[in-house]
Amino acid sequence: MIQHLRERALHYLVAITAPTIVVVIHFVASGLFGDDIQLTLFVAAVMLAAFYGGWKPGVVATLLSAFAGVYFLIEPRKSFYIEQVSDRTRLVVFL
Repeated sequence: MIQHLRERALHYLVAITAPTIVVVIHFVASGLFGDDIQLTLFVAAVMLAAFYGGWKPGVVATLLSAFAGVYFLIEPRKSFYIEQVSDRTRLVVFL
């Protein structure tokens, strides 16, 4: 029972950590990535979480990635408002 709970907790830890690492990588290497691939980098985080933990951690990683991407990477930054229609479309395609 405890082993199962630890395993599930680890799955969700990966689902939370993977999008966080993507945000850090984006800020560290911001000159390498253009504005067109802002949410695309989160696909790897979602794939890792879903592969490792299943669909529920994958959904958690997807939602966290969407919120982090909108808040930190899409203009205006540090806001959940999305001005550009193209950015809204990218978010919908990502989700």
